[in-house]
Amino acid sequence: MEKLPQNLKLLLKENVSSLIQNSTSDNAANNINLHLFDQIIDAGTKLIVGQEQHVVNRKSALIFADHAPLLNWGHDCEYLLFDTENGRLLEKVPSQFPPLDFEFNRYLFEDIFTPVRFEPSQAITDVIAGALKGTFLPFIQGERYAILFSGMSNNRHVNDMEFLYRTLIDTYGFKAANIFVLNHDGTLNYNGGPTPIVAWPGDGTAYRMKVDGKGIQADFEKILEKVGKKLSEKDFLLIHTNNHGGHDGTQSNLCTYPSWAAYTASDFAAKIKKLPKFDTLMVMMEQCHSGGFINPILTNSPAKSTHVAAACVELNNSAGGADFDPYALDWIAGVTGHYGDNSNLKQNIDTTADGRISASEAHNYAKAVKVAFDTPVSGDSPVNCGDKMFLGRTASLKASVNWGNGKIYFFKNDRYYRYDWANDKVDPNYPKLIAGNWNGLWPNGIDAAVNYGNGKAYFFKGSEYVRYDIAADKVDAGYPKPIAGNWNGLWTSNIEAAVSWGNGKVYFFKGTEYIRWDIAADKVDAGYPKPIAGNWGSLWANGIESALLADNKKAYFFKGGQYTRYDVASNAIDSGYPVSTIDNWHGLV
Repeated sequence: MEKLPQNLKLLLKENVSSLIQNSTSDNAANNINLHLFDQIIDAGTKLIVGQEQHVVNRKSALIFADHAPLLNWGHDCEYLLFDTENGRLLEKVPSQFPPLDFEFNRYLFEDIFTPVRFEPSQAITDVIAGALKGTFLPFIQGERYAILFSGMSNNRHVNDMEFLYRTLIDTYGFKAANIFVLNHDGTLNYNGGPTPIVAWPGDGTAYRMKVDGKGIQADFEKILEKVGKKLSEKDFLLIHTNNHGGHDGTQSNLCTYPSWAAYTASDFAAKIKKLPKFDTLMVMMEQCHSGGFINPILTNSPAKSTHVAAACVELNNSAGGADFDPYALDWIAGVTGHYGDNSNLKQNIDTTADGRISASEAHNYAKAVKVAFDTPVSGDSPVNCGDKMFLGRTASLKASVNWGNGKIYFFKNDRYYRYDWANDKVDPNYPKLIAGNWNGLWPNGIDAAVNYGNGKAYFFKGSEYVRYDIAADKVDAGYPKPIAGNWNGLWTSNIEAAVSWGNGKVYFFKGTEYIRWDIAADKVDAGYPKPIAGNWGSLWANGIESALLADNKKAYFFKGGQYTRYDVASNAIDSGYPVSTIDNWHGLV
């Protein structure tokens, strides 16, 4: 294509106000973004206008007018075509989708009027804690599977799926092999910035999800068929769809890579219908017009119980964001118990106060805290089955400590378990609330704990710590105190795990690093912190959640729904690990 002449560029840019008036939208001027295409469109060109084509009759310049820049596609937009000789408006082509080059070759478009921009994501700090207790969740008897799909992805859609992927593994103990991710071109790629694709913005760490195929209809149906061959009557399937969606005047559709091709709600539901009978289908959809998928799925699902949650009603669009899509972010944070940066939920989510988060509660939370434009809607069959539908038992443990008397204490949010080492099971009548049972300890949970073996144990939370007198069964006077200034060389906040090694040393863990602490010297040993990778064999290099040294002189490290056993004498992880926590620590989580 021929580049747009500079004089025509200047002419069009100088007449921005008239360009806005040329738009047919009723939106105010400050709600429209204008983008100038850098190349001339020849007469006879078949212009791809979203999911349709439009033949350009005369040699033209193109300005793309986005009438709702904060929403996902499809939503109202226009292709404004101008005469290349005099800059006169030739025609206005309405659409629900942008030009393909706007997605794949963004550098070809110059932003000539862009008053609407996504606000940068901000951590949520001044909110009500909505911690996920997860202590009484019924364990799904069969296998659990998940399919995460995004077609014409932007960064926010990939980030949503990464958050959900981590939650399924770290919070609920899903097997990674049972999670299938379909994205864009079959990689972590997405349209637009930021680039390069390095770190997930939730916590700044590398992306963890493995992409199994492209965001196309054929790959989705291939994976659905693969899962279908494995499903049995007691199994669970989660389907999450992301990116953009359209509506053809009759039904909703899901956009697929690479050219907005429509995967209609009827075709989608027809494939669901071909699955064998199984126990539970949970669906969460983020794309525009997603509400139009609810009834087709409910009508065709062979599952005993089906719940479908969507970001918007059938004829509406869903909101987007700088790093995440609001509805998907809130739904996922709801089932996780916190946001990706570990900030608290915006309000209480556990409305039944039973320590578990159902599909209905996750949707209702996302609906209660929704942003403008979103119109969350859900449906289930049988009616209200979403109230008793769960992803599974939460698998994460916040802290653990060997009390030195044959008992091990595990802490999880506002509750704790007492584990009997000799009997290899949780003692009767546990878990219990921390409040009323641990004199002086934070009632809503701790981050890490360690028993020094001298009658004192230390508990950490945020930037503070307390010293606990084991014999007196209470926190010593004068505590809590700040970590800063009292633990020479230790991180000053958010310690994730601690374990006494029984030799005068304590190991502290945070993120991808660890520190060795000398009890006698009361300080960190020289040369620390060090990376976990390369120093702890095959231990999770991206961090652990809790650790303890047991009476058999083995150290146990926990993460998500798994744990690893470490042989102190040989300084190596025992063969066959990691394994399931739920299956081997009886009565725990």
